[in-house]
Amino acid sequence: MPLKHPIKIFLIFLTYYLATAHGHQECLVSQNIRLPWLWPRANVQTWVDPSMFSQPMPVLQFNITFWGGTADQFHVVQVTTNETIVIPANSASPTHEVKHQRELSVGWLNVSLDISHNFTLTKMDPNDGEDQVLISYPIQHSVMSIAFSGSNTTINCSSGRLIGG
Repeated sequence: MPLKHPIKIFLIFLTYYLATAHGHQECLVSQNIRLPWLWPRANVQTWVDPSMFSQPMPVLQFNITFWGGTADQFHVVQVTTNETIVIPANSASPTHEVKHQRELSVGWLNVSLDISHNFTLTKMDPNDGEDQVLISYPIQHSVMSIAFSGSNTTINCSSGRLIGG
Protein backbone atom coordinates (compact mmCIF):
# COMPACT_ATOMS: atom_id res chain seq x y z
CA MET A 1 0.00 0.00 0.00
CA PRO A 2 1.61 3.34 -1.04
CA LEU A 3 2.07 6.08 1.54
CA LYS A 4 -0.45 8.93 1.28
CA HIS A 5 2.00 11.70 2.18
CA PRO A 6 5.59 10.52 1.57
CA ILE A 7 7.01 14.07 1.40
CA LYS A 8 5.43 15.07 4.71
CA ILE A 9 6.73 11.92 6.36
CA PHE A 10 10.22 12.55 4.95
CA LEU A 11 10.18 16.16 6.24
CA ILE A 12 9.07 15.02 9.70
CA PHE A 13 11.93 12.49 9.88
CA LEU A 14 14.42 15.05 8.51
CA THR A 15 13.33 17.63 11.10
CA TYR A 16 13.58 15.03 13.88
CA TYR A 17 17.07 14.00 12.72
CA LEU A 18 18.32 17.58 12.54
CA ALA A 19 16.76 18.51 15.88
CA THR A 20 18.26 15.52 17.67
CA ALA A 21 21.65 16.04 16.03
CA HIS A 22 21.72 19.66 17.21
CA GLY A 23 20.37 18.68 20.61
CA HIS A 24 23.42 16.50 21.13
CA GLN A 25 25.70 19.40 20.12
CA GLU A 26 27.67 17.55 17.44
CA CYS A 27 30.55 19.55 16.10
CA LEU A 28 30.45 20.43 12.40
CA VAL A 29 33.86 21.10 10.83
CA SER A 30 34.38 22.44 7.30
CA GLN A 31 35.41 25.44 5.22
CA ASN A 32 31.85 25.65 3.88
CA ILE A 33 28.81 24.55 5.86
CA ARG A 34 25.15 25.02 4.81
CA LEU A 35 22.52 24.20 7.39
CA PRO A 36 18.76 24.44 7.54
CA TRP A 37 18.29 26.79 10.48
CA LEU A 38 16.02 25.53 13.25
CA TRP A 39 17.64 27.13 16.32
CA PRO A 40 18.12 30.64 17.69
CA ARG A 41 21.81 30.36 18.67
CA ALA A 42 25.11 28.80 17.62
CA ASN A 43 28.78 29.06 18.51
CA VAL A 44 31.05 29.50 15.49
CA GLN A 45 34.83 29.29 15.39
CA THR A 46 37.15 30.05 12.47
CA TRP A 47 40.86 30.60 11.92
CA VAL A 48 42.18 34.13 11.27
CA ASP A 49 45.29 33.78 9.11
CA PRO A 50 48.02 36.47 8.95
CA SER A 51 47.43 36.84 5.18
CA MET A 52 43.89 38.15 5.90
CA PHE A 53 45.34 41.42 7.20
CA SER A 54 47.12 42.34 3.94
CA GLN A 55 44.23 41.43 1.61
CA PRO A 56 40.67 42.70 1.94
CA MET A 57 38.97 39.33 2.34
CA PRO A 58 36.33 37.95 4.71
CA VAL A 59 37.57 36.04 7.73
CA LEU A 60 34.07 34.61 8.13
CA GLN A 61 31.01 34.86 5.90
CA PHE A 62 27.36 34.01 6.50
CA ASN A 63 24.95 33.59 3.56
CA ILE A 64 21.48 33.81 5.10
CA THR A 65 18.29 32.73 3.34
CA PHE A 66 14.97 33.82 4.87
CA TRP A 67 11.50 32.26 4.79
CA GLY A 68 8.82 34.38 3.15
CA GLY A 69 9.37 37.68 1.46
CA THR A 70 10.58 37.84 -2.11
CA ALA A 71 12.65 35.28 -3.97
CA ASP A 72 15.80 37.33 -3.34
CA GLN A 73 15.30 37.45 0.45
CA PHE A 74 18.95 36.75 1.11
CA HIS A 75 21.72 38.52 3.05
CA VAL A 76 25.47 38.15 3.06
CA VAL A 77 27.26 39.02 6.31
CA GLN A 78 31.03 39.39 6.02
CA VAL A 79 33.41 39.67 8.95
CA THR A 80 36.83 41.10 8.03
CA THR A 81 39.74 41.86 10.34
CA ASN A 82 38.44 45.38 11.04
CA GLU A 83 34.71 45.51 10.20
CA THR A 84 31.48 43.56 9.72
CA ILE A 85 29.14 44.35 6.83
CA VAL A 86 25.69 43.21 5.69
CA ILE A 87 24.83 43.14 1.99
CA PRO A 88 21.26 42.24 0.91
CA ALA A 89 20.91 40.27 -2.32
CA ASN A 90 19.03 43.08 -4.04
CA SER A 91 21.74 45.65 -3.31
CA ALA A 92 25.34 46.18 -4.35
CA SER A 93 26.14 48.24 -1.28
CA PRO A 94 26.04 47.32 2.42
CA THR A 95 23.00 48.24 4.50
CA HIS A 96 24.92 47.85 7.76
CA GLU A 97 28.63 48.47 8.21
CA VAL A 98 30.24 48.39 11.66
CA LYS A 99 33.92 49.01 12.41
CA HIS A 100 35.28 46.69 15.12
CA GLN A 101 36.27 48.29 18.43
CA ARG A 102 39.49 46.26 18.26
CA GLU A 103 40.95 44.71 15.12
CA LEU A 104 40.77 40.91 15.10
CA SER A 105 44.00 39.09 15.89
CA VAL A 106 45.70 36.11 14.28
CA GLY A 107 44.41 32.82 15.69
CA TRP A 108 40.99 31.39 16.48
CA LEU A 109 38.00 33.70 16.26
CA ASN A 110 35.13 32.58 18.49
CA VAL A 111 31.74 34.16 17.84
CA SER A 112 28.25 33.62 19.16
CA LEU A 113 25.47 33.88 16.58
CA ASP A 114 22.05 34.78 17.97
CA ILE A 115 19.07 35.18 15.65
CA SER A 116 16.28 34.94 18.21
CA HIS A 117 15.14 38.58 17.61
CA ASN A 118 17.92 40.28 15.63
CA PHE A 119 20.91 38.97 13.75
CA THR A 120 23.56 39.47 16.45
CA LEU A 121 27.14 38.36 16.09
CA THR A 122 29.29 38.65 19.23
CA LYS A 123 33.04 38.03 19.40
CA MET A 124 33.74 35.91 22.48
CA ASP A 125 37.13 36.65 23.98
CA PRO A 126 38.14 34.20 26.72
CA ASN A 127 41.55 35.89 27.18
CA ASP A 128 40.39 39.27 28.43
CA GLY A 129 36.81 38.25 29.27
CA GLU A 130 35.41 41.15 27.28
CA ASP A 131 32.90 40.17 24.60
CA GLN A 132 32.41 42.51 21.62
CA VAL A 133 29.22 42.81 19.56
CA LEU A 134 30.45 42.81 15.96
CA ILE A 135 27.02 43.55 14.48
CA SER A 136 23.37 43.50 15.46
CA TYR A 137 20.57 44.34 13.06
CA PRO A 138 16.84 43.58 12.84
CA ILE A 139 15.65 40.78 10.59
CA GLN A 140 12.21 40.87 8.99
CA HIS A 141 11.66 37.15 8.37
CA SER A 142 12.56 33.85 9.99
CA VAL A 143 15.83 32.30 8.87
CA MET A 144 15.47 29.27 6.60
CA SER A 145 19.16 28.37 6.18
CA ILE A 146 22.65 29.70 6.77
CA ALA A 147 25.81 28.88 4.88
CA PHE A 148 29.02 29.51 6.82
CA SER A 149 32.41 29.88 5.16
CA GLY A 150 35.83 30.54 6.62
CA SER A 151 39.12 28.82 7.34
CA ASN A 152 38.53 25.61 9.34
CA THR A 153 35.08 26.77 10.42
CA THR A 154 33.39 24.88 13.22
CA ILE A 155 29.82 25.09 14.52
CA ASN A 156 28.94 24.20 18.13
CA CYS A 157 32.22 22.45 18.95
CA SER A 158 32.03 22.57 22.73
CA SER A 159 31.25 18.85 23.04
CA GLY A 160 34.20 17.50 21.07
CA ARG A 161 31.96 15.25 18.91
CA LEU A 162 32.99 15.80 15.28
CA ILE A 163 31.04 15.52 12.03
CA GLY A 164 33.23 16.33 9.00
CA GLY A 165 31.88 18.46 6.19
